Amino acid sequence: MALRQGRVVLRQGRWHTDGTVTTCEGQTVKPDLESWATEHIQRRQRHSSMEVSVAWLEAPEGSQLLLVANEDFCTWQPTEKSF
Repeated sequence: MALRQGRVVLRQGRWHTDGTVTTCEGQTVKPDLESWATEHIQRRQRHSSMEVSVAWLEAPEGSQLLLVANEDFCTWQPTEKSF
């Protein structure tokens, strides 16, 4: 129901070692993720030669990590013009 009401947002971008993310829109944010999710991202980051990409959902009820990968998610994120 929340997704249909427009209160769930997909966010994605590049993870930095200080726990912030530069989103595909160029904003710097600190996702409010559960500790297990942050630890998972940090483990992936330690084994990568580049900053990892992260994708998560934000909703009034909280945030949920979806994906962590070496691939740059921003290269295929749709824009308002292309959507």
